[in-house]
Parts: sequence; C-alpha cells; structure tokens
Amino acid sequence: MSGLEIVPLAIQSFQLCIQAYQFFYTVGHMDQEVDLVRSRLQWEQYRLVEWGQRAGLNKTPDNRLNWSVACGLLEQQHALLTSADKLKRLYNLQVQEEEELVHPKNVSVASELDFPDSGIGKLVAKLRPDIYTTSAAQSVRIGGKAFRRLRWATIGRKQADRVIQDIAEQNTRLWQLLDSAEQLSLRNGVDALLRDIISRSNSTSEVETVQQLLNPGQAISDKALAAAASLKQIRLTIGVDKTDDEIPPQLTRLVKEKMPVLKRLKARKVKAKTLVGIETGKYDGEDVVIEWKVVDKPVWKDFRQQVEALAVLLTALQDSSFHALSCIGYLPWEEKERYAIVYELPPTMMEGPSTGLKSLYEVLGEEPKVSLYQRVQIALDLSETLLQLHTAGWLHKGIRSENVRFTIPEKAKTGSLLESPMYLVGYEYSRPDTTGAALMTELPDTNPYADLYRHPQARGNHRMRFHKRFDVYALGCVLLELALWKRIVDVQSEFTSHDLGAAILKAEIDKKDVDLPDFLKFGSDPDQVLHVRHSAGKVFTDAIIACFSPEGGSGDASESYLGTQKAVVDKLRSCRC
Repeated sequence: MSGLEIVPLAIQSFQLCIQAYQFFYTVGHMDQEVDLVRSRLQWEQYRLVEWGQRAGLNKTPDNRLNWSVACGLLEQQHALLTSADKLKRLYNLQVQEEEELVHPKNVSVASELDFPDSGIGKLVAKLRPDIYTTSAAQSVRIGGKAFRRLRWATIGRKQADRVIQDIAEQNTRLWQLLDSAEQLSLRNGVDALLRDIISRSNSTSEVETVQQLLNPGQAISDKALAAAASLKQIRLTIGVDKTDDEIPPQLTRLVKEKMPVLKRLKARKVKAKTLVGIETGKYDGEDVVIEWKVVDKPVWKDFRQQVEALAVLLTALQDSSFHALSCIGYLPWEEKERYAIVYELPPTMMEGPSTGLKSLYEVLGEEPKVSLYQRVQIALDLSETLLQLHTAGWLHKGIRSENVRFTIPEKAKTGSLLESPMYLVGYEYSRPDTTGAALMTELPDTNPYADLYRHPQARGNHRMRFHKRFDVYALGCVLLELALWKRIVDVQSEFTSHDLGAAILKAEIDKKDVDLPDFLKFGSDPDQVLHVRHSAGKVFTDAIIACFSPEGGSGDASESYLGTQKAVVDKLRSCRC
C-alpha cells in the first residue's frame, strides 16, 4: 500500500484514538490514584493532538512523514484504549468493556465532553483552548453508531502505570517521526505549557500529577521543571506566599518524603565577626557562609515561623537551576536579636584562597571592563533563577546587585573576576498569615539605594502587596546594570542628568525623604534605549524593556508575567556570543 493510500487509514486511527480518550471515564469514588490515572491520560491525549496538528491532519498531511509507521502506532494505541482483552492479557488489568450507541446530538464540536473539567486536562483546556476547538481533534465526527468504551471500575496502580507508559512511548515515537525542527518546536511548546501548569496548580495533588509527567533523568528541561514542581509542592505544604485560590495541602507519603529536614543550629557553635549581612565564618569548626537577619526583640519570636519556612525552602534549592548556596539550616540567637541562615562553603571557595562572596554591586565599582559574553551569561543565569522561583510561586522580594554573589580568587586577573558561578542570596521572608500581620510589615531594608530596585508601588509604608511583577522590575534594574556596566544609582544619574547619589546622601544627612526615579518609561525614551543598545545590543535591550513593561495590569490575576519572564530568558539565550 502506497504512502498516499495509508494516510486516510492513519487519519481514521487518529480519530478513533481521540474518541477513545474523550470517552474514557471511571465509576465509583474518584480517589486521588484514579484521578491521577485520568490526568495522565488527558496529558497523553494532548500530546497526541499536538502531534496531529504538526503532522498536518487538520490541514494537509505532511508527505515527509512515514505514514505506515504512524498508522501502526495509532492502531496499537487505539487497541490499548479500547480492548479489555488486551489490557487483561498484557497488563493483568481488570476492566469492563461495553458498547453504547452515541448519537450526533450527544456529542458535537462544542460539546462539554470536549473540554475536561478536572485534572491536568482542565488546565490544558484553559491554557490551550485551541486544542479543543481548532485542532486536529475537531476532525472527529461521531455518527449514530455503537462506540466501544472501557469502564475502569478499579485500577491497579502498577498495572495502570505500565499501560500509560506504553501509551506515552507510542506518542513519543510518533513525535520522532516529525522532522528535527518540528520536534524542537514541539518540545519547547510542551515545556512552556508544563511550566504554566506547575505555576497554576493550586494543590499538592495537582503538582504531584505534573511530576508524574516529567522524566528528569532524560531531559535538562524536565530536570529544571521537576525542581520547580518540587519547590512548588514544598511551598504549598508550608504555606509561604499563599494565594487565595490555593487548597490546603494533603500530606501524602510522597509529599512527606520530599519535605526537606529543617535543622536548627546552635549559637554556641558559631564563630563570626560582624553578625551583619553575609559573611564567612565557622560552624562547629567547619568553614561556612552565614546570612544574618536582624529582628527586634519585641517581635523576635513572632518571626520564628517565617525564618523556619525560609530555611526549609532554601534547603530545597538543590538543583543548579536555582543558582543557590547549599543551606545547612537556621540559627536562632535571641540575645543578639539575630536569626542566621547557614550555608555550606561553595566548592570554588574550597579550592583555594578567595576574597569571599563578593557582590555584583562591589564588582561594578572595582572592575572597569567585563566582556559582554560574561554579562549576558550572568543576566541569563539570574533570569532563569527567577523564572524557576516564580514557576513555584515563590517571590524573592530582594533582587538587586548586592544579592548577586560570586566567589573570586584572591589573585584573580583583571577581566576574570566573574568567571565563577553566580549565587542569588538575600531572600526576604514572608510576613505571617495572621490578623496581626500588618503590625509585622516587612521592610527589612529602607536604604534608598535598595529602593532604587523596587517598583514604585513596592516602596514605602503604603506599598502594595508584593507581586511577581515587582520581582521582574527589580530583575530589569540588574539587567540594566549589566548592560551598561554601571551601578543603578549611576545609571539614573546619567538618565536624569543630576547627581542622584549626592541627592540621596544629602537627604540622609538632613533625615529627609528623597524622591526616587524609576524605569517604568524606559522603553519609550528613544535616547535611553539607543544608549543601552549601543552598549549591549538590541536583543539584550529588548529583554530589559520587557522587564519594565506594564503587561499584566496592576495585579497578578493572570500569569502573564511568567510569559514575560520566559520571553526574557529566550531573548538572553539567543544573544549569547
């Protein structure tokens, strides 16, 4: 049979598979394991429909595709979805097979059956409604005929896993029939969708379902997504940065196993010099990095829960995509009105003498020239880190060049100061979710230099509740510093033609407030844009403009800022040289 003759058979098999997915349902109590199976099948339906679009089933079939192999894979998948005998014989899975006469009036293009109302399918339908309205799936038309479907009254988890793994493998093999460019585009689209799903998941059970879809051992992107999903699950469990729609956590065995162990350290074992900011010291005789947080005695105990939650989350940042120091635990020291987060010494500091963890802010004032390649790499690492945090729903709240750190050898040569890995520090803890939270409003650093990185609506005593866009604005400020290789106060002085540093200093001496400028109109000033393009190029500049964009309105009702961050990361990836 020729390729042209096999295409109609492949299309028919594709349609039958979509029908089988659409009519899959369970009976009885919908417990979590059964819902997990259904969600994973919904995901495979999405993968199949995406393949159908790329293969041209809704337009003109791709004549480069091996349709004979595709038809065989589709027929195998249809058999797995509809044959009770095959499921029993191959997987020892007990299901009931039944036939039902389905009339056209019961199922149409706009039928409710087309849009899943629960599980992963519901989120996919929300994020990609085109899959159910204009995709290849809409080529399905059901006439007045008997249709076979399976009633999964009970599900054996291991057997069901094997079935779904085989279906997933068939879909993967279908994807591999596409050309390399289509495969890459498809992979990127799926990664973006999974990131959106993780971000929008509002319960630990939904996140657990997403984790079942990932294969971190085989793909770098899956590894980063798995790390973000794990952090999201931990954040949901301990309630940090909780949103109104999030559901109280279900402490399943899997969730408990993934919770980091919180280590409370003892003050008598620590040796440090300044007890301020970030410094190197010793704990129990071992070299460590210590981050101090000052809390006044009247509210010292009230903040304990927040510091503990912060330490748990920091302990969870083990994946390299977070560019984080490895957290050992937290140290309460009430006599000194301090809490401390203690980290392991970075590997590069163990290799030889170093100047400690030097901040980007310091290097900006010490190193006159740094290659554009290094600056772009730092910008990319920082942007990817924030994307990971926001995917998990965790807000940093303190992004600025002072909190971007590097380990620099003592005898580092000029131009090589920033060749060591970047670490993001300075996470601010969330205020308590209690009626007295307003009395414990978090303004740990009222330094006007730090305020320059804050969105205008995130400054002062009357600031708004913190949103993702405020972190993204701060990211834009650091990217601007990297692009022009100047501290933000000097950038503003150059843009506004007056000595902002002198104005801040005078205000501090006079104990007066100072009116700080912002970058909200940066993208609309052609002279400023041209100046940055001259130093860092168009793509880097466009990434900065995206950070200062007002997209998303005044709140975070949508996840548009996650899309902005993905766009920033993609731009920076494309301009590495």
